[in-house]
Amino acid sequence: MSIAVRSAALLAVVSLSASGCATDPGYVRMGGEGGSPYGYSDLENADGGHTVRVVLPSGSVNPQNAYAYWNRRAEELCGGPPARKTIYTADRAIIFVDARSAQAVRGDYVLEGYVWCAVPTAPAQAAAAATP
Repeated sequence: MSIAVRSAALLAVVSLSASGCATDPGYVRMGGEGGSPYGYSDLENADGGHTVRVVLPSGSVNPQNAYAYWNRRAEELCGGPPARKTIYTADRAIIFVDARSAQAVRGDYVLEGYVWCAVPTAPAQAAAAATP
């Protein structure tokens, strides 16, 4: 392996390790003050629901905070408990650095899913209801 390739690999590992020193930013919107990549974000969907995403750094004290923040944002969007919710991504990447030492670098916590404040109606039911 060339020195340049080794240096690039080492730099990537050090960068990932350094990001592990970050702590839980608290319940904040992503990209808010300081442009943080951590916190929550949401997007309204065409079906009237919302996509909610929470990202916490690998150094977070309690990864369960991701679920607490996700549920909190869902309730804020709906003004109370949502009618329906589905978490479709709950992930924490782990990158093994050296097979001999089995050293691993842990990535960020990512939680993402859909929230509906009212039960979504199937397209066929909605079309039938609209027909006079």
